[in-house]
Amino acid sequence: MKLSANQKRLGAAFAGCFFIAVSASAQEVELASSIGYESVAAALAALKARSDVKMAVHNGWTLASDAAEKALWSFTPPTHPAYPAAVKRTVFERNGRALIDVSALCEASNPACDELIAEFPELRQKNIDEARARSAAGTTH
Repeated sequence: MKLSANQKRLGAAFAGCFFIAVSASAQEVELASSIGYESVAAALAALKARSDVKMAVHNGWTLASDAAEKALWSFTPPTHPAYPAAVKRTVFERNGRALIDVSALCEASNPACDELIAEFPELRQKNIDEARARSAAGTTH
């Protein structure tokens, strides 16, 4: 499979800047070269068609939780400069360590895709903080 310039840039950016905290310790992230679909629209349609995938919308982002694949998908909202784009994070274990494989497909302009990469770690941390606050308050949404 030939990677587009955006996919290559996304890969380099993810490889260089993502260290994801799982529980209290930081775990390394491994990068995949593809999300497994030819387009963002194809990925979203396939996930929506599966009854075992839980779909949600949070702050305009479409989220898909695929328990069978241990994957969480994030799709940019139409108002986002990097729309359409998808980021897939898959949890796996190697040598007793929890790792997160991160892959992305961005079909927008190079500057918009770069912006997505720059904001994604902050967005992820904000979502973690919000989930922890809801958990502490005893709410789920």
